[in-house]
Amino acid sequence: MANSIFLRAVPFFRWRVLYAVRNPCIVLVASVSFVFAGQQPSERYAPLIRALALTDAQVAGAALNGAQQVKLAEIAKVLERFGTAGSAALMGLISVHDWPTGWPCPLEAISYYAREFDLSTTQIAQFEKAREDVRQSILDQVLPKQRRRRELLDSGATENSPNVVELTSELSKLRKEYAEAKPSHEFALSVLNDAQKEKAAAFESDLELARQALELHLIRVPALPEVLCH
Repeated sequence: MANSIFLRAVPFFRWRVLYAVRNPCIVLVASVSFVFAGQQPSERYAPLIRALALTDAQVAGAALNGAQQVKLAEIAKVLERFGTAGSAALMGLISVHDWPTGWPCPLEAISYYAREFDLSTTQIAQFEKAREDVRQSILDQVLPKQRRRRELLDSGATENSPNVVELTSELSKLRKEYAEAKPSHEFALSVLNDAQKEKAAAFESDLELARQALELHLIRVPALPEVLCH
């Protein structure tokens, strides 16, 4: 019973999807002056500066040229790759929080995204087992805390008592961990072959550039109504 209570409480990945049907990423092309505003750009954004080949003048505030605007639009296209992102998240290559827009629907089983990385049946089974092992380790922590919380309440403690509040907070964190359970990045790389690793590395690199562009407000992803999920 404790397991079923916990599982029912686990939130699905239900976020409002932010994208446009024809042109998912609106590129802001005026200039980057508002980004750096007279200060040295952070090393965090060095990959994006290199990718766009920004000059010192542009870092200081000059507008992007046509070629750079095209490149920025290309960088933004990675935000259309919901399937690749879902697969990468379930395999443990990225965190669910690394994907800026969220997903239009709850993430499916990893087998649903197998084609994104050309996963074999054996690889799918390995990833599924690894994810279940992580989930089980979380459940092993949940059950004693649930029992202890029930014991405290049955003994007369209130919902606001310090011990109950602490256990409730810990259980909430564990529910979140359960919902986001995934294998480790190291495990994912150990399962993938060389071609799949290369594809994964390219996706992670593209995603990081897009994240930097979003942080600097060079691109944005407009909101649309939620997609109906099956």
